[in-house]
Amino acid sequence: FAGAYLGGEALGLMWLLGDWIRSGFGSRPERLRELAHATQRRWLRMHWNTTRRIYGLDVRVERPDRLPRGPFVVLMRHTSLIDPLISGVFLGADYKLRLRYVLKRGLLLDPCLDVGGHWMPNHFIDRSGQNRRRELRALRALASDMEDDEGVLIYPEGTRFSETRRKQALERLAKEDRLLHGLALRCHHTLPPRAAGTLALLNAAPKADVIVVYHAGFLGLSSFRDLWDGALTGRTIHVRLHHHKRDALPLEPEARVRWLFDVWARIDAWVATRESRSEHTHPRASRPRTTGPHPSV
Repeated sequence: FAGAYLGGEALGLMWLLGDWIRSGFGSRPERLRELAHATQRRWLRMHWNTTRRIYGLDVRVERPDRLPRGPFVVLMRHTSLIDPLISGVFLGADYKLRLRYVLKRGLLLDPCLDVGGHWMPNHFIDRSGQNRRRELRALRALASDMEDDEGVLIYPEGTRFSETRRKQALERLAKEDRLLHGLALRCHHTLPPRAAGTLALLNAAPKADVIVVYHAGFLGLSSFRDLWDGALTGRTIHVRLHHHKRDALPLEPEARVRWLFDVWARIDAWVATRESRSEHTHPRASRPRTTGPHPSV
């Protein structure tokens, strides 16, 4: 897996170099953006197919045969290092949807993301919480000019799930908002969503439908050590894409927050019926992580 990952990074950088040359050495930004999107889809599919084969994954997908014209706001559960590949493959590559990502700045350590990620409209968010207002402005700008074949993806939970992070998030909500704390108590396999970033995207893209990405089978894979130890081997991965029409969403901000918590409760119930069957019996697969939560919009 390590060899495949490093080889994939080297190949991705070669593809990006070719994109830069074909765009007139970067002199035509729109052409460079178009080429980079195609390379992104190919790069993500390559990493996904390699991971699936190396670890012997059984992948089961529930999704619409086709999607209506966009744009879309994509909300995705987050549990591991691997699950971000799902959106790029099952939305970006299969539906030819050009995705804009809200990602943590730490991912800029990945060379392909650092290069290609800046050629496309993405936002690498500062999760320190020091300038929340600036980050929300950036999210609104990111979603404000999407075309019909585009979507913007955010992880409303803000970080990867662990039981420790769930307890800390519930403690925070108990102090800040008793109503949301009560809604969050329904979830045992997911973190309570942080609504501000999602609301900023929805407000900036008033015509965008919503796609919610469910997945199960990646629990306990939050570090490269877990992958190295083989905790992913032989798992069954479940993926579901659920489309919400925009006119079905409530208009009032408070009602939208409750809607988001209801969506996450449905994800949690869906995960509960699949996660136990998805996990391999590797001794590290369900070991809880003890790292604290990262502030997020």
